[in-house]
Amino acid sequence: MNKQTKRGGIALRLILYFTITLATFAVIAGILFYSIISKLNLDTSRDTMIRSATSIASSYSVFNDDMGEGRGHESGKGEKQGYGIFAALAGSLTDSEVWLVAQDNQLIVPEHGGSSFSSNPLPEGAQEIVSAAFGGTATAGEYYSEILGKETITAGAPVTSADGTVEAVVLVNAPVQDVTSVTESTIRIMAICFAAALAAGLIAAAFLARSFTRPLIKMEQQAHSLAEGDYEAKSNVKRSDEFGSLASSLDTLADKLRLSAQEQERYQRMQQDFFSKISHELRTPVTVLTGSLELLDQNIVTDPEEVASYHRELYEESRSLERLVADLLELSRLGNTDFSLTKSEVNFSDISADAARTAGRLGAPKNVDVKFSSDTPFLPFDGDYARLRQMLLAVLDNAVKFSPEGGTVELTQKDGVIEVRDFGPGIRQEDKDKIFDRFWKTEGPSNPGGTGLGLAIARSIADRHDIRIVVPDTENGTIIRFILPDRGPSELNS
Repeated sequence: MNKQTKRGGIALRLILYFTITLATFAVIAGILFYSIISKLNLDTSRDTMIRSATSIASSYSVFNDDMGEGRGHESGKGEKQGYGIFAALAGSLTDSEVWLVAQDNQLIVPEHGGSSFSSNPLPEGAQEIVSAAFGGTATAGEYYSEILGKETITAGAPVTSADGTVEAVVLVNAPVQDVTSVTESTIRIMAICFAAALAAGLIAAAFLARSFTRPLIKMEQQAHSLAEGDYEAKSNVKRSDEFGSLASSLDTLADKLRLSAQEQERYQRMQQDFFSKISHELRTPVTVLTGSLELLDQNIVTDPEEVASYHRELYEESRSLERLVADLLELSRLGNTDFSLTKSEVNFSDISADAARTAGRLGAPKNVDVKFSSDTPFLPFDGDYARLRQMLLAVLDNAVKFSPEGGTVELTQKDGVIEVRDFGPGIRQEDKDKIFDRFWKTEGPSNPGGTGLGLAIARSIADRHDIRIVVPDTENGTIIRFILPDRGPSELNS
């Protein structure tokens, strides 16, 4: 329920925000558009009416001259009658109220289709327009007409005689409502357009919201799956925007969590296997010690030679147990990142020579000759002398153990690569990845007292010094290479 609310909430908020933005824009644009259109229509109407008034005034000048010639320029009622007839005719043609203002400022308004007329005082609102027209300037303005009983736009233009004298003024009147009705019609059309645009905008907002929420929903589902331990879950969002970047980050996180889980599982298996092997390695010497002590304690064995034999066996098993505990402690210390090595500038050639001399003494009982050669007497290296010597001795000790009687072990140093080679039975291909594992050892007479931790300690020391260990294929015996950091050609890795 909460999930659906969140998903719907985002989409609804997006649509709401989009609608509010569009509606706000529509209102502001409508107000501005209404103001502009109203002013434009009013200005256009003024200009149109001024042109109409000017045209009517010009026509009336001709009409007045003709009437004057026909009646000998009579004045009075006949002249006003002519004004009324012309005004009525012009009004019917222009669909406006056309009035004439005589020189005595009497307003002549046609009645009954122009068959009669009435003279009225000049309306107060039209005085400025009439004054400007009598001054020779056509102009327009708005005022409330008491005669028409409504707000009007009135344009005035001068009627001039042949000699340029202003004889009268033409007033053209149109209700303001006629102008506002055009504006209102325009606004209604605009409102319909905005409503259609809003509807289209809502549809677009719905699609936009869906395009936003769909990848979010997929990523949310992936996040829940990851939280529940399903590290194979993918968002399957393929986009080139920020959503795509976030989805890619989640997929990367899923891959890292999966690898971490696999590593954790592997570590747990190794830990279980480690404890199992420790138990196995401890059981044998403890069983021997317990059994031998029990026989000696109960005086079951009394023969001096047998007692001495048991004492030797107890001593050997104690030493074996001591070596096992020492190796475990050593491995534990090396695996602890807080355990610091005593590093300094050392000569690796001295370390190799020292390890070779010690290995020669180890090989003496089997007449195994340990040979050392180096391409340089000085190979500088930043490391712990004692630990590096221990690393080489662990491998050399193994090489001596598996060398035949009277065999040879070679320790060579060239181009920053230290190589230990023996000519024993070699290592099976399937065992190459295991020889540095804890407690892995070859069973047999060649390795009776081995703990299976020597090579694991050697690898730990190498790792702490960033030294790579490589076991290349060879047809005769075994080769183990130590490649110092940033030294040695790349082909030595194979």
